[in-house]
Amino acid sequence: MSFSFDFSVFSGAFFDASIIVYAIVVGVLTSLLASVLGVNMVLKRYSMIGDGLSHVGFGALSMAVVLNVSPMGFSVPVIIIAALFLLRLNKKGALKAESAIALLSVSCLSIGVLLNSLGGGSNIDINSYLFGSIVSVKSEYLFISVSLFVLVLLFFLVFQNLLL
Repeated sequence: MSFSFDFSVFSGAFFDASIIVYAIVVGVLTSLLASVLGVNMVLKRYSMIGDGLSHVGFGALSMAVVLNVSPMGFSVPVIIIAALFLLRLNKKGALKAESAIALLSVSCLSIGVLLNSLGGGSNIDINSYLFGSIVSVKSEYLFISVSLFVLVLLFFLVFQNLLL
């Protein structure tokens, strides 16, 4: 009994479109970095940092909408500051990493919900900023993704002993 698969189903307009190719490349690069960095995050008890920072992002995006400023220009620095704050808080020993993530996560989520409720008739969909769409990757975002992949992977390889 032999098994054969017709790979011709992968040819055609669907896979010839650069949008799909860009989406696949960005998805694969992101998953490779997640698998490399994920072990360190779990060992250092930062396994929930992605979830916590997504809640910070929700609160920051809500605040940007209420303040009528650029959502991404406001929220990205806020998220970076929150991540550095969490690292610093854990280093000082004031709180364990998981507790600090939980406190910050719940605080920012509640601020975001409060601001959305008080903000009223906003025509900006905050979910589209949070989740996006992988098929909306353009060539410049592909370049940024590949560059970040190389930089983060090199950083990890150079500082692997310190990180572990």
